[in-house]
Amino acid sequence: MEILEWKTVTVCLSLLCLPILLTIIVMIIPVVIFVISALYITAWLIHLRFAQPNARFHLPYHPSRILKINFVALSHLALVISYFPLLITHFVWRYWKTGPSGAREGVRRNIPYCKDGHRDHTYDLYLPVSVQSNNSGLLARVPIVVFIYGGSWSTGSKSFYGLLANMLRHMGYIVVVPDYRKYPEVVIDGIYNDVRQVLEVVGQEGNSWGGDVNRVFVIGHSAGAQIAAQVAFSAVMKEARMRAASEVGAAVVSNGRVNGVHHNGFGHGHGPKMPNIQGLVLMAGVYDVAAHYDFETYRGVEDISAMGRCMGGFRKSFDANSPKYLLPLPQNATAAKPLEGAEGSSTEDEMLTEATSRYLAELMPRVMLVHGERDTTVPASSTIDFYKALGNAILEEDRDTVDVRVRLYKRMGHSEVVTALMSNLFFRNRSTGSLTRDLKEFIEPEIFENSDDYI
Repeated sequence: MEILEWKTVTVCLSLLCLPILLTIIVMIIPVVIFVISALYITAWLIHLRFAQPNARFHLPYHPSRILKINFVALSHLALVISYFPLLITHFVWRYWKTGPSGAREGVRRNIPYCKDGHRDHTYDLYLPVSVQSNNSGLLARVPIVVFIYGGSWSTGSKSFYGLLANMLRHMGYIVVVPDYRKYPEVVIDGIYNDVRQVLEVVGQEGNSWGGDVNRVFVIGHSAGAQIAAQVAFSAVMKEARMRAASEVGAAVVSNGRVNGVHHNGFGHGHGPKMPNIQGLVLMAGVYDVAAHYDFETYRGVEDISAMGRCMGGFRKSFDANSPKYLLPLPQNATAAKPLEGAEGSSTEDEMLTEATSRYLAELMPRVMLVHGERDTTVPASSTIDFYKALGNAILEEDRDTVDVRVRLYKRMGHSEVVTALMSNLFFRNRSTGSLTRDLKEFIEPEIFENSDDYI
């Protein structure tokens, strides 16, 4: 009797639950369809907005690609929301403390560095109090810091970095934050030319600001780090190779190639010249474009990112725009092969490469590489590999004569290496103190004479 009763109860429950279950399924199916549709529509809208404007029309369909694009979009949305305190701080500083013109705080905005009147050919200048009050000109000149922002070579504005420049200004430096043209208006060579023009203006005008043009430091973040490194090392490597070719007696081809190495045309030339850059601070940068393109492909954003298109779209152009591959390889000199049909023996090639390495050690600026270990946009391995490449480019006996250091911060992601240098009305970033101290030590090593922290 008990068994019959249990079966009866089971049948009754089944009859009762079946409609409920069917109702839930009927209700869930539209929700699932809506979520999937929303994911696809979001991914397609992002793709249509950012991906491949100069290529044939296509859309992603694979579910894994759709999920990856949505994950990146949500990550960026969360990042934007986290910027709200900084955004409020920025508006308070810009429109209340400094005023719209910035004159009250020694800020001069939208100064043209090119005569064509282009909206992106301007820079903002931040003067420290010591320079503003130095009417007699008797005080010592201060270092000049040029900040090159990132933005995947396609976005960004100098207006976003007023808080960072203001902090550097309060550290006692003259700060220059330029805008530059971006993809798709120009490809990478146009960006290089803009940054080079900014540096030429710094060399011409820096002394009139109260700065020391012999102490120019360039800070670059993300894409800005790649741009800064490429511009600086192109100039240095061109000079080093020319001196090495003159010393060794190797053939220098008039089209800008020295034993098969193509130069991007920076450094010496007609008209004004860039100042000698004393130091580079490269933050979360891309130094091997092909390797980073593979990383973007793994993340599913290689089409959305402008990097591949801006850099030419081919592996050869990727390598030509990678600071890592500008450097000589004296430990493997045969890797630098002569042009087909060019004269010169392998011994001459080895001598040229070693001479280039010696001159590189003599001419290269001091370098500080900065990266956050939580960076998921540009992995920290990018900085570590470039650090190793710089070491391999210098002959062993010359390594003690160069200053190349790396700083990895455990709590920082991709943007935190910049936002840590921005004042915040609501809270203080825990990494601000260590980062500003490292910058101060790098820019003004004379005040840290007893420090043994160099790498």
